[in-house]
This record gives sequence, C-alpha cells and structure tokens, in this order.
Amino acid sequence: MKRTISLAAALLACLALGSIAVASAQSERRADVKAKVTLKYAAPEPGDPYGRSEFKGVVKAKKGCDAKRNVKVKGAGKTTTSKSGKYEITLNSEPAPGVFQAKVKAATIEKGDKEIDCAAAKSKQITVP
Repeated sequence: MKRTISLAAALLACLALGSIAVASAQSERRADVKAKVTLKYAAPEPGDPYGRSEFKGVVKAKKGCDAKRNVKVKGAGKTTTSKSGKYEITLNSEPAPGVFQAKVKAATIEKGDKEIDCAAAKSKQITVP
C-alpha cells in the first residue's frame, strides 16, 4: 500500500514538472500585445459635389499587430488597416447623427516560429451632430 502511494506521488510529481516545462515553452513562443485605436470624423467639404464624409484613424500596436487588422465602425462600415495601422471608411453622404466608436477584434498572427496574440481595442466614442 505504501509503495503504491509512493509510486502515485512520484507519478504526479513527474506530470506536474512536465506540464510546467510545456507551459514555459509555449510562453516563449507566444507574446501578448496591447492595442489602441483612434477614431476621427471629417464632414463633407462644402465644395464637394458628392458630399463624401469619412471616418478615419489608426490602430497602434507593436510586433506587427497594427497591420491588416479588421476595423468596424457601427453605422458606418468596416475596413482593414494598412501596414502602418491606418484605416479610412468613406461614406457617400453624411451619417445619421449619433455616437460612433471604432472596434478592433482580437487576432493571432504568426511571426517566424512565434504566435502573437493581438488584443482587441475600442476607440473613444465620438458624437456626430
């Protein structure tokens, strides 16, 4: 009986050490990156015959988490950021008055042998009169 308990304890210790080693190896291959997103609104210019307005901003993040991110502005549309994190949503008319906010979903990208977890982000709310 004592031998069985000793064997079980040794087996549990080996499993615990193995899971710690696997977790530390995975954390060396992963990185968590915070992100920020900005949002600005530009009303149509008085001389613009098409009455185009636009929402634009930047996703700011390190380790490549700013490029090719999907940005959504509810009530205006969605787009993908450029390599530098910039985005723009052009409307053919003024949007309905209200409160707008840009949102970027979390994403995982691969860089070499590392996986990088890019955090989700929300801009400050802006009001369009």
